[in-house]
Amino acid sequence: MQNAALVLVALAGMLSATACGNAKKPATGLLVDLATAPEHCGDGRNIVAIAVGQHRARLNAETDMPIERIGKRLHEVQRYRAEKLTYVTAEADVPWGEFLELVDRVWSESDLVSLITPKVKALAEQRICLAPSCGQCEMLRRSRGR
Repeated sequence: MQNAALVLVALAGMLSATACGNAKKPATGLLVDLATAPEHCGDGRNIVAIAVGQHRARLNAETDMPIERIGKRLHEVQRYRAEKLTYVTAEADVPWGEFLELVDRVWSESDLVSLITPKVKALAEQRICLAPSCGQCEMLRRSRGR
């Protein structure tokens, strides 16, 4: 849990620095959830966006593509879903800036973005299950104002 808190503090710091560096746009933030790997989960139709490096990413086992195209592809995949939940992670050698670029693209097409930490990834591989830590996340969805 301490690693998760450090990730959130680092993410908030990076986002604040990015927002402060652009005086033409109003400062905005991202509300990001930390994923869990419960014993039992839903339908197993999770969407995981993975930063793979060199400004490329993929959704689940699809072929990787430039990060700027991930938003459009995610929109196509989630078009008819009531719950627009996307999990995000990165391969080990991906720079932090590229991961944030992916989060930004995913955020525009999701009601909730949930971060997969290395510990959760290991548990999810054992349990074959991912879930947002906020449960049903109604408060987070309402905060999006869509």
